[in-house]
Parts: sequence; structure tokens; C-alpha cells
Amino acid sequence: METELWPNLLAAAHRFGVRACLINARVSPRTGAQLGKYRALSQPALQRLSVIAAQTAADAAWFERL
Repeated sequence: METELWPNLLAAAHRFGVRACLINARVSPRTGAQLGKYRALSQPALQRLSVIAAQTAADAAWFERL
């Protein structure tokens, strides 16, 4: 289990056919702003996740916007 997204780890998992899931996900406003600011890095990493299970509807909305 990790508490951060690791783009290189997710890319390697994808390359080897390993499914990755984000479970019990949450996004603070500060982190959401950073993910949006660095969208070129965060968006491909998030797209490689098979499942994102957010803690709240607000957290889910952050991930959907990204």
C-alpha cells in the first residue's frame, strides 16, 4: 500500500500487465491543485489505474476532473 502516486511504478506495472488500483483514495484541496498543475504527469498515471475507489463523493469528483 502506498499513500502517494508513483508515475514510474504505475508505468512499469502497466508495461508488465499488472493491474493497479487506488483504494480508499482521498484528495486534499492542496494535493488536488498540485495534481491539476502537473496534469501532464498526473493524468497518465491516473489513467493507468484499473480502479479508483474514493473515500467520498468530493474525492471522486477530484479524480473525475483530473
